[in-house]
Amino acid sequence: MGYTVDTIENENNPDNPPSFSESTKQPNKEVDCMATDLGDLQFGPIRPKLQISGSTGSGSSKRSKSKLELHAACKQHLISKEKWNSYILSKKNGSVHAVLSTAHSEHIEKNRNWKIQNELIDCCSNTVFLNIIRDIRHCEYFALMCDEARFVGFVDVSISQNTEALSSAILSFLDKHNILNVPIIAQSYDGANVMSGNHNGVQKKIKGKNPFSIYIHCMAHRTNLVVIDMCKSIKDARNIFNGLEALYIHFSIPLKNMMLVDIQEKLGIKKTKPCSNSDTKWSCRFKNCKMVMEHYSSIIKVLKYEIDKNTDKNVANTIGILYTMEKTSFLVHLFVLHEILLIINILSNKLQEKTATLGKASQVIDSVIATLETNRRSKRKRTQPNKLSNYITGESEEHSSNDIMTCYRVKYFIILDTVIMNLEIKFSKESMKLANSVDGFLMFDYLKSITFINHYKNLLNTDVESLKAEMMVAQNLKKQSTDNKMMTPEGNG
Repeated sequence: MGYTVDTIENENNPDNPPSFSESTKQPNKEVDCMATDLGDLQFGPIRPKLQISGSTGSGSSKRSKSKLELHAACKQHLISKEKWNSYILSKKNGSVHAVLSTAHSEHIEKNRNWKIQNELIDCCSNTVFLNIIRDIRHCEYFALMCDEARFVGFVDVSISQNTEALSSAILSFLDKHNILNVPIIAQSYDGANVMSGNHNGVQKKIKGKNPFSIYIHCMAHRTNLVVIDMCKSIKDARNIFNGLEALYIHFSIPLKNMMLVDIQEKLGIKKTKPCSNSDTKWSCRFKNCKMVMEHYSSIIKVLKYEIDKNTDKNVANTIGILYTMEKTSFLVHLFVLHEILLIINILSNKLQEKTATLGKASQVIDSVIATLETNRRSKRKRTQPNKLSNYITGESEEHSSNDIMTCYRVKYFIILDTVIMNLEIKFSKESMKLANSVDGFLMFDYLKSITFINHYKNLLNTDVESLKAEMMVAQNLKKQSTDNKMMTPEGNG
C-alpha cells in the first residue's frame, strides 16, 4: 500500500483544518511538493495544505476507509474537536463561567423588579382580604375601624377630607366588596372632629345608615388627648413643653449627653435624660416633668459649664435654655403639671393594661375625675409645695414668697379646671354608661347590662326574657364553679 502526500494551495483561513483524500496513483511512498506560492505583500505567503491519500493496494474494486478517516471517527478525535469548537465559541461569547454569571445576574435583576414585588404583595393582600370578607358574611355583623394601623384596604381620599367625602369613600368601599348590606354594630376612629363629631362627623353619617353602630374611641387615646388639648388651650403649659422639647434636642447630642451623665454620676443620682414630647406616646409629658424635677440641679450645672467654657458655636441656645429653666413661671408650671399629670398618669397606665375592660376603665375614670374635683373644691387654702423653694434660682429670687405662692395657686386652678373639663367631655356619662353595661354583660349581670341588651335586641331578634334566664343560670354556674375550686384541696385537681 502506498501513500502520496501532495502540497496544494489553500486559502488564507487558519480555522480550516487540513483535508485528506485517497490516491492509488503511486504504489510506492512518494511526496510531490508543489512550489510554495509566496502570495502578495498584503497577505504574505499562503500556507501550504497537505493532502494525504492512500489505498489498500489489493486490487479490489471495493474501497475501504483510510486510516485518517478512521481517526476522524474515533472518540479521542471527536473529544478534541468538541473542545476546539468550545474554545472558538468561548472567544466569541466568553467563558462558561462568564456566561453563567451573566445569566444569573440577569435572573436576579429580573426578580428584583418592583412589579414582581408588587404582584407578590397583591397576592397576599387579596388572599387576606377575601378571607376577611368571607368571615364578615359568615358572622352577619361587623365593627368598622378606620385608622392607620390595621386595615383590609386603602381608600384614596386625597381629593377631599371633609365629612361627606370621607363617609362616602367608606360606604363606597363597603359597597364595592358587597358588604354594605351587612349590619355595622360598632365604629372606631381617631379623635379628629371630622371623624368623631356628634352632629356632623363621619361616625354620625355612618350611624344614619346603620343605627346600631355605636361609636367608640380608644379610652387610652382619649386620655392623651386630654393632656394635648390642655397644652393647646393654655399658653403657659404649651411654653413649658416647648422648653422641655428644646432641652431634649440639646441633650440628644452625644457629647452633651455624656456631660450630663458624668454630672449625674458625680452627684450619685440615677442616670437619665429627657425624652421627646410625642403626641402618640401618652406618658412622655409626665416622664419629662418628673425627669427635670429630679435632675434639675445636674441639668443646670451642665448648662452653666457649657456657657463658661464657651467652646460651642451654639452656646446662644444654651443660654436661652438656662434662662427659661430659671424663670419663676417655668418652675411653678413644672410643679403644677407634675402634680396633675401624676394623677392622670395613673389613669393612662390602667387603661393600657391587658386585663382592662370598659367597665373597669369607667370606674377608674370616675375616680380620677372625682379626685381632681376634690382638690378643686377643697376648702383648704392651696399652698405651694415645700420642694418648690429649693428650685428658686436666678430670676426667681426677685420675687417674694407671697408672689410665688399666689402664682402657684392661680396657675394650679387654671390647669386643673381645664383638665377636668376635658375629661368630662372626652368621657361623657353616656359613653361611661354603655361601657359599664358591656362589662356587666360579660359578668352575666342582667341588671347592669340592660343598656347594652336594649340597644341590640331588635337587630339580633333577642328574646329578652330567655336571655335573662340564661344569664342567671350562667351566673350561678360560674359562682358554683368558683366555690368548688376554692373548696378543692391543692394538688387534688
